[in-house]
Amino acid sequence: MGLLSTRALTRMRAAAVNAMSQQGYVLTRSGAPLNQAGGRSASASNWTQGPLTPCRLWRQRDFASEGDEAAITQSTARYKLSLPFGTAIDPTDRFQIEGGQVFEVAGVMEAHADAIQVICDVILVS
Repeated sequence: MGLLSTRALTRMRAAAVNAMSQQGYVLTRSGAPLNQAGGRSASASNWTQGPLTPCRLWRQRDFASEGDEAAITQSTARYKLSLPFGTAIDPTDRFQIEGGQVFEVAGVMEAHADAIQVICDVILVS
């Protein structure tokens, strides 16, 4: 059995985008570096907003962790984010759902980035 034709691959990518019921923006860092005070601020004001992009966000119900930071126990839930094929995003970026929440990109799954869609692990920031 051969590889997918260009036409079949295009149809699969279009179907993936059609399943993306939300929209949002890739945010790239434009303020303080991440290792300086304020660099990990929840505010999107230090981040440059890219174009509106279709997306789909869902919570990973099987992953949650708690950590001790500054003597405060904090709970973290991870989410998956799918974006159209070819969307430029990496772990130094964030993603903001249109009109709402901001997520830190924890990782980009390379296995999906070259075929149908881009899938990222993200963590809620605000």
